[in-house]
Amino acid sequence: MRTRTLALSGLSGLCALTLACSDGENPPTAPATPDAPATTETNGPALSLFGLGGPGPSCRSAKYRQFDFWLGSWEIGAALPNKGASFITSEVGGCAVFENYHGAVPPNMPGGQRGRSMNVYDASDHRWHQHWVENSGFYPVRLDGGIKGGAMVMQGSYPDPVGTPTIFTDRYTWTRLGPDDVRQFVQQSTDGGATFPTVTFDGHYHRTPNPAIPVPRVFPYCTSADPGLALFQEFRFTVGRWKVELDGPRALGANFSHRHQAESEISTDIDGCLTEEKLTGPLGYEARVFTNIRPLDEIWQRTYVDNRGLRIYLTGPRIHDGRIVLSGTMPKLGGGGIRHVRAVFLQIGPDRFVERWQTKRDGSWEPLVTATYTRR
Repeated sequence: MRTRTLALSGLSGLCALTLACSDGENPPTAPATPDAPATTETNGPALSLFGLGGPGPSCRSAKYRQFDFWLGSWEIGAALPNKGASFITSEVGGCAVFENYHGAVPPNMPGGQRGRSMNVYDASDHRWHQHWVENSGFYPVRLDGGIKGGAMVMQGSYPDPVGTPTIFTDRYTWTRLGPDDVRQFVQQSTDGGATFPTVTFDGHYHRTPNPAIPVPRVFPYCTSADPGLALFQEFRFTVGRWKVELDGPRALGANFSHRHQAESEISTDIDGCLTEEKLTGPLGYEARVFTNIRPLDEIWQRTYVDNRGLRIYLTGPRIHDGRIVLSGTMPKLGGGGIRHVRAVFLQIGPDRFVERWQTKRDGSWEPLVTATYTRR
């Protein structure tokens, strides 16, 4: 990932930003992916929230291996006098590629940027998706794309973090140069992706067993007690170790009892800007969840991926009446199209919260899965 510097002089400048509330977002633009197949994968995702669908097949298709050339530990050379480091791993049974990035220290700065991303191939739309969070909290990025001309190409759009009306579109290209070298090239557009005149990052990744980790820069924004930054901490009530009791859904016809349990560990990372869940369930089920807020339009972003290949991306506005409501789509059971879903998060005490999943049918929301989290 590229190194960024928040162009604000301290906390007072940050709090002066105008945060305009919104209840949704426009999908980011993305390059065409002619290499992606149009057929339905036999091991594609099915409805398996919290393991309700059983163990199922893992991500064995070659499509899930397209980004494996990026796996490893890397020293990163860029247009800076020193080096960065990145650690790329295969997670969730091979269904996701995780990035743990440590940026080089720019001149006259106290440390380097940190960031993490979750990269997932989604067999329901035949595309790759990245969910990136960095440690100032003001440059979260969602990218979409796939293999194009032998390289991985993804792009996405976001509002200018310093409050101007500009919408940036970033295009990322990862090119395998050899068994131990990868180039990551990032270009930026301000005309909706019509042109990309600005290069914001050009990094050479060289495979290195133990790359030196730069001194990190610590940002205070996502953990600040300042009321103007309270939005960053609205999901903090979910942090902890939890027993998860699931109700339903009976309509799925899965070979499970009406009630069964999973376990969850939810923590924060990246200076508090990322909330990450590690969920385990029956029969070896595993899921990972990234959640963060995009502060300039106050939109929460949440990616759920499991070891059956299910990926769900949800968005929604800030907490209201004690509830956070996020919506999106997910594949129907058996891969026959998509269904509209939403998840409602509600704290019901210091040691318990509920996560109610609903699906839209005939214009109204019906219960799908209710997960009750009890602290353990």
